[in-house]
Amino acid sequence: MSRADKAAAVFGNGCNCSQAVFTAFAEGFGIDRDVAMCVSRGFGGGIGRHGQACGALTGAVAALGFAEMATPPAAEKGAREITYDRVKELFDRFRERHGATNCRELIGIDLGTPEGQKLNTDKGITRTLCPGYVRSAVEIAEEVMKD
Repeated sequence: MSRADKAAAVFGNGCNCSQAVFTAFAEGFGIDRDVAMCVSRGFGGGIGRHGQACGALTGAVAALGFAEMATPPAAEKGAREITYDRVKELFDRFRERHGATNCRELIGIDLGTPEGQKLNTDKGITRTLCPGYVRSAVEIAEEVMKD
């Protein structure tokens, strides 16, 4: 099973988009699944339902940070620059593929309001749209890590 498939399965089991993406990478970094779930919990819905950066992207950003985890403290500035470059590439590629990077724009509703949450529940908007965003974030992060 691919990492994107794993992330989609985690999302399909009721986790948020950020949890799905980050936990798909966590095992490869030696991070306990429960820890990964807790760390990424607040990033769903565009960071705590604020509609900002897509949770799938924030989960991928965390994974990109861990990709440089073996960096010695003295080389932190260089690792940070590498990570910043990778994050920019992640966001650029995701925007090219989907037209936006903000949750509210991607799903067309505001999850931070009771009306938006009800609309999502009634129409299954995130359960319909977000699996594709989860897959994309994983695939693009994998590509960026290889570059």
